[in-house]
Amino acid sequence: MTKFMGLLRVQMLGSFGVNKLLHARDKKEKRRAVGVLIVAIVLVVLMFGYSTGLAIGYKVLGLTEMLPSMMLMTVALVTIVLTFSGSTGMLFGMKDYDMVMSLPVSSAAIILSRLLWTYVLNLLVGCIALLPSIIVFGVTMHSSPGVWLMMLFGIFFAPMLPMTIALALGALITAIASRFKYKNLIVIILSIGATLAAIAGSFSLQGGAQQMVEIGTMLSDTINGFYPPARLFSNALIRESWMDFILFLVLSVIPVILFIALLAVFYKKINSAILNHHTKSNYKMGALSVRTPFAAAYRRELGRYTSCSIYIMNSSISAILMVAMGIVLLFIKPDQIDKMLEMPGVFNNLQKYAPFVMILTSSLCSTTASSISLEGKSRWINSSMPVKNSVIYNSKIAVNLTVLLPAVLVTGILFTIALKPGLLNCIMIFAAPAVYACFISVLGLYLNLKYPKYDWNNEIEVVKQSMAVGITMGAGALCAFVPIVAAVVFNQYIEVVLIAATIIFGIFTFMLYRKTVNIRMQ
Repeated sequence: MTKFMGLLRVQMLGSFGVNKLLHARDKKEKRRAVGVLIVAIVLVVLMFGYSTGLAIGYKVLGLTEMLPSMMLMTVALVTIVLTFSGSTGMLFGMKDYDMVMSLPVSSAAIILSRLLWTYVLNLLVGCIALLPSIIVFGVTMHSSPGVWLMMLFGIFFAPMLPMTIALALGALITAIASRFKYKNLIVIILSIGATLAAIAGSFSLQGGAQQMVEIGTMLSDTINGFYPPARLFSNALIRESWMDFILFLVLSVIPVILFIALLAVFYKKINSAILNHHTKSNYKMGALSVRTPFAAAYRRELGRYTSCSIYIMNSSISAILMVAMGIVLLFIKPDQIDKMLEMPGVFNNLQKYAPFVMILTSSLCSTTASSISLEGKSRWINSSMPVKNSVIYNSKIAVNLTVLLPAVLVTGILFTIALKPGLLNCIMIFAAPAVYACFISVLGLYLNLKYPKYDWNNEIEVVKQSMAVGITMGAGALCAFVPIVAAVVFNQYIEVVLIAATIIFGIFTFMLYRKTVNIRMQ
């Protein structure tokens, strides 16, 4: 038990700059750690406020009894997507695998320590989603002390089953991929496919406000049938049934125990297969080629990007979703869109707002926000090379544009075919997202240079938990929402708003780029 707690403590202190905040002597490092903490608190407060507003909205619509199942399903979907996107790097192929496995601890203890910290993070998501709903439900339904007790205990068990499902799926994909030569490519393809399937499933459960009012019971039954724990939890609270609540607890805990026991048996075998590298037995020295410094740096940066499935999954999923939206629109008729969303005329609005949708998705894709930090201990190579900083930085920006610009081009073509916009809107469908792609690429690089994180043991710490990534995603979303809100307010001048936003952010990107290339890598 002592060894397990030691492993868990290391996991917790290594996340979100906690260790630096407690032990760093450098004031600059402490300021960065405090900054990470402040950003995390602000994000939690904003998400809690959104969840509270959603719960109150359900009460106003008279759908209070739906809250337990709806929020539990929301927690499940969010937990599955977030956990699955980091499952590969968390359990398999870790940078510190050899060091951890050399310790006098069992595989089960290592797995449990990593799963428990993941559970804590998912529990935070569960609290944000469920607490407002519990309060609204309990107060509105005048719940007894027993129901309040079930609701509070339910928060701690809500993330367990979806977390186990996501990790089991990640382990299965990794085990399958480990049998192939191009393991990482297989992991990426299967992971992206599974993530898109989960997101598609979440959209299939949604409906308009009027639809929920009219057929709230049907929607609740659909969720309860799709996700049995939601039915058990909902019945336990509405009927005050302790039997349903106990079944909910059992269904949440037993899969976790079985998963840990089964994974402990194959843990070393899977990791050994992942960390082994295939080499050709008939390798022959060929002709050497000479590249320009930028081409060599770009090739190196692209190789780093494609070699890490966690990096790809967390930085390119929005670009993939953007293309997926274009494909979906291509096969849906205008009247079907209006009927599906129960909003007459929404197709005509979609023609005008299509560039804004692409702006938002483009602003959430940034490989540069973690590209500097991923250099880790090898950053001295870039610092010692006889090339300008701009060459290295341009190669990192180019990788993000390699991901985003083809997605913008393909989606723009699909939107143009499906929506048939006017000439000006057609041009802006391509121009506006391209400018924002350049903006988020430069912004991510600038913030990563300001807030690097080199002392990582796992790519997850950089790609998902670093300050630079958090600020970049938040700032990108904010900069996309500003013109969207302006377009809604000044709907009659929507084209003017779009052109103005494109020009303003184009100028700002150029100015930020000139400032960024003059920053030295630490």
